[in-house]
Parts: sequence; structure tokens; C-alpha cells
Amino acid sequence: MLNYKFKQLRPFSSDEWMANSTKKYRKVFDRGETTYLRVEFSFYNKLFDESDWSCVILLKCFEFMEDGSKREVCVLDTKRDVKMDENIVYVRDGWGNAKEGAFWKKGAYIWEAYIDNALVGEQKFFINDVAKVTATTNPYFDVSYFKIYPGDFKGWENEARKYLKVIDRTSTQYVWAEFRLENKLDTDWEYELFFNFFDDAGQLKGQVTREGRIEKDKKGLGYIFDVGWGNDVAGSWKDDRYSIEVVFMDTLIATIYFDVSTANEEGVPDLILGSDKLIKSGAEATTTVSQTQTAETVKEESLDELLAKLDVMIGLSNIKKGIREHIDYLKFIKLRQDKGFEESGKINLHSVFTGNP
Repeated sequence: MLNYKFKQLRPFSSDEWMANSTKKYRKVFDRGETTYLRVEFSFYNKLFDESDWSCVILLKCFEFMEDGSKREVCVLDTKRDVKMDENIVYVRDGWGNAKEGAFWKKGAYIWEAYIDNALVGEQKFFINDVAKVTATTNPYFDVSYFKIYPGDFKGWENEARKYLKVIDRTSTQYVWAEFRLENKLDTDWEYELFFNFFDDAGQLKGQVTREGRIEKDKKGLGYIFDVGWGNDVAGSWKDDRYSIEVVFMDTLIATIYFDVSTANEEGVPDLILGSDKLIKSGAEATTTVSQTQTAETVKEESLDELLAKLDVMIGLSNIKKGIREHIDYLKFIKLRQDKGFEESGKINLHSVFTGNP
């Protein structure tokens, strides 16, 4: 009888520790961001609370070649002493280079896990070669819209959708999100989108992942993703304010907020793009003001007055630095325009800062 039962084999790149001793698990990476690629191998200890034992663990990585063969990338071996008080055993290791883009190349790969030379699990992962995704730059796609609608377990089959910004908790089973992106590339690439549902306290209610491949020569085409979370019985959603975040390449791409109450309200939630908090209301961009003010009642203040107010706030050092860099950049653009240089790029000056005060 085997002393173990395979649990998971999960690739990741960042060595940062997250809540509950987890990592930022992913299966799609970009060459431009990649230094070391790591893997977490876990298995259940069948001799838990009975006796200690030992084994040799091999973690092998292979690249899939065009002819269908596999090229060995690395073999990582570990002599593991399993203690009788370990219910789940974890082994983590990785391979690569400290310089971004120096080792891993575009392609399809696979991690394989062995215990005492017996293959027990495997997991594919992919490397794109486009560019690093950041909070302000997404070279892969633009977001067209992000809407929600109610439905049952197969809500994505409903073609007559009623888009809402307030959900009736008494009748809603699943909240479905319809997310459309516009492909910016004329080359093939792999995608892995994480849709995270949060309540108003920032607690994770659910997560849905969409994975796949966009073929080359599809530049400019739109792709729609329908993801839902809920229960077959209405009532799993409570009176609260919820959000859905889309994460791609460990980067926040888009966020929407919606409310749950006792009646539906049609509409499209404001779309917050990335970390710069640009807002689209439906299909057109809008600016927002405080709920206690209107555009007509906002007092006109000078830049120096506004910066003085910012400086007296406690902390916010990164925001203060970023705002001043933004101002310096705008002054630079204005100087170029005064000198007669034309600017082909466009910049949106409207920003909204959300979260705790």
C-alpha cells in the first residue's frame, strides 16, 4: 500500500507568502516578468498519526517541442522525512535566473512530480512573449465592458439578459458577470483570468478562473467571458455591497461594484480600470464627485492649495509622490505643446481613489 495520495501540483513565480501559507498560483506567465518559475507539490500522508517515513521526491520540468517531444529543463530532487504529525506534506522548489526574461522562453511546459521514482502528478503551464503587464500598462488587451446579470446555474445560456446594478437577493440564485476584452495582438497567446467576488468587508466570496488560447491573426477581435457565483437556492446573496475584480498576470485589470437589496435595478455598474481608477459609466467615460457635492458646488482651488491639503494628510507617501510625478509630466507635455510639438498619445486626467480613508 502506498504511504501517500497526490493532492496538487501548482506553479507560481513570486516567492511572496500569502494568507494561509499560500502562494500566487498561476499557469500563465510572460517572459518579460519571469525570473524563477516555482512549483508547489503537495500530497496526503496516509500514515498520519501512525509512524514517520522517508521518500525521495523528484520535480521535473519539460518543454513541449514542435514535433511533440519533450525537452528536459530541470530535475530537482529532495530527500523528504515525513513526520507522523504531517497530514499534508508540501515540497516547493523552482528553476530559472534572477534576471527577468533571461531563462524562460515562450512555449508550453509541464511540471511532473515523482515519489520514489513513481510519477504521481503533473501540471502544464505556459510562457507568453509579449511584454510585462503592470498596473498602468496592459499590452495584451483592452477592456470593452464589464456587466452583471442574474441567472441560474446555466445563466450563461440565457440570451435575453437583463443587466443590473442592484440585485434582488430574494430571487437571485447566481450573479453572472459578462466581461468583454479586445485583443491587441496579432500573435497567439495564452490567457488565465481570475474573477474574484468580494463582499463589502473585502472577504473573498468566490473565485472563477477562465483559461485558454487566443490564436494569431485575431487582433482587434472581442472575446466575451461569462462567469457566475452563487447557489441553486436563492438567498445566498445578502444585503451588502459586493465587488468583482479581474486579475491577469498577477495584476488587477478591472473592478465593478454592485449592491444587493430586495429589488432589482437595471443599469451598468461603473467600470474601474486597473489601479489608476479610471471610470467608465456604461460605454462612456464620466467623472465623479462626492455624494454630498455636485459639479456646480465644488469650490475652485489652486494647485498649490490642493497640494497643501494633500501634504497635511498622514502617510500616503506613495500617493503624494505619484501625484507630483503626474503633475510634472503634465507640465512637460504643456511645455512641448508650447514649443510646437504635437502629442500623438492621450492621457485621461480623471482619477478616483477608493478604499479605506
